[in-house]
Amino acid sequence: MVNMSRPEIPIDWKKVDDLMVAGCMGTEIAAYFSMHPTTFYRRVEEQYNMSFTEYLSEKRSKGESILRAHQYAKALGITDKGDNTLLIWLGKTRLDQKEKIDSISSITIKHEHATSDGTP
Repeated sequence: MVNMSRPEIPIDWKKVDDLMVAGCMGTEIAAYFSMHPTTFYRRVEEQYNMSFTEYLSEKRSKGESILRAHQYAKALGITDKGDNTLLIWLGKTRLDQKEKIDSISSITIKHEHATSDGTP
């Protein structure tokens, strides 16, 4: 009997790590390697002896720490590399950073409307 299964698609595990650190989803990484997500998840588990979710979480956390460190270095003037707008956007979307807005509880704006004869 002839084995009709497809040859195993090679995976560049360094590239996988880089994509995970960058925040890519598993389905995106599977597509990058032209394989079904379930196959990719199984291959990750075989390679690293942990669940895909655990491995992805570990790599995403690394990416978040790199992003925070770069924001810190940029804020202190240690580096001038990077785009300020993108660092802010990534901080808000990936690190859940947000600006705090203090509420002002007692501002009253009084509008006076003049009548046709000029009296308020």
